[in-house]
Amino acid sequence: MSFSIGFASTGLRSGIILNSSEISSNIENLAHAVRTHIPLVLFTGIKSQFQVNQLSQTGAVVFSAATSQEATDLLLVSYRIAELSLIPVVVCIEDTILKTEAIISFHSKETLAAIAGNTDNLIISPTPS
Repeated sequence: MSFSIGFASTGLRSGIILNSSEISSNIENLAHAVRTHIPLVLFTGIKSQFQVNQLSQTGAVVFSAATSQEATDLLLVSYRIAELSLIPVVVCIEDTILKTEAIISFHSKETLAAIAGNTDNLIISPTPS
């Protein structure tokens, strides 16, 4: 997670996938990313509501997806939210749903480009550095 925070602090887009067992050991890193306004997106499986509460207490924006399709859609929106607010965004999904096969429909290329923007562009800070 520290590598991704450093990567995102340069203005490049960064995302992290965490197992539910890695949440507790990365809470302090996530809180640091919130304090330093790092536009980071974190996707994680969760085992309990306690883990969601831990993530919420860091100050990050936390979404909880009920289905695989909802998690995919939230991930897409999360990058835009993180970039505009300069606050990390976490998308949680229960481990049981995460390990189940599902049919996921993806948006058209034009829709993806409109929402996510060009991944090669640097993130523009809304405030002067």
